Amino acid sequence: MKLEVITHCYNPPGISTYAACLEIQANSLMTCAANSPHDVTLSVCVLRADDGIDNATSDVMDRLHDRDWPRNFQMNEVPLVGGELFRRAIGRNLLAKATDADVVWFADVDYFPRGDFLTSVNLRVKRFSGLVYPRTYWIHQTHELGDAMLQRQPMFFHQDDFKETRPRKPIGGLMFVGGVRARQGYLDNTKWTKPVDPERGFRQCRCDVRYRKSLPEPSTQVAIETIYRIRHTQNGRDYDYKGELIGKRGWK
Repeated sequence: MKLEVITHCYNPPGISTYAACLEIQANSLMTCAANSPHDVTLSVCVLRADDGIDNATSDVMDRLHDRDWPRNFQMNEVPLVGGELFRRAIGRNLLAKATDADVVWFADVDYFPRGDFLTSVNLRVKRFSGLVYPRTYWIHQTHELGDAMLQRQPMFFHQDDFKETRPRKPIGGLMFVGGVRARQGYLDNTKWTKPVDPERGFRQCRCDVRYRKSLPEPSTQVAIETIYRIRHTQNGRDYDYKGELIGKRGWK
């Protein structure tokens, strides 16, 4: 089985929250790959800014490329101009149509897996063609605990900092899709994959609802082992591309 993880990372100037999340996510995925069965491979595709305004992500990617990767792990950077990066569906659609994976995980950068994650994807997710999401995942008890984790590198992890939660639907960072379905695109040829005004920064991520409703088959909930979500107080959508605060609701 090949799993491809598609994730976005953008830090408005002066903010490093998402770069710190990326480092935790990537290191966790590497560890999962190193401990996975021999017939499982993992590819991570990071959608990022191409114009040199996100130094925090550049620094993290440089460190990750200096690592010794497991034999069954690969990591790729996909630079996009702001007008394409700042609408999440655009990058997801681009990579989904080009994937050769058996399963695609449409992730957000503040999620990371541990333990037998890849084994459970191989055994329980691969057999489904449509949209799959986990029965449970773990989230920080408070935003302050998440902020503390991001401020302490290397990875600072305490199980007791997290609580288990049950999603009622496949939310944006917890969407697993079979490769055949993914190659049909992610809201392809809709308004959700049209470039946006980069001056306004990252848009609110509402495309997951539209994507879920666009699929012909119902979503399936299965047991996927140990996925965690980092809670944090800074949200990129609350800032424009210059790093100026635009309000807690962000741009639509």
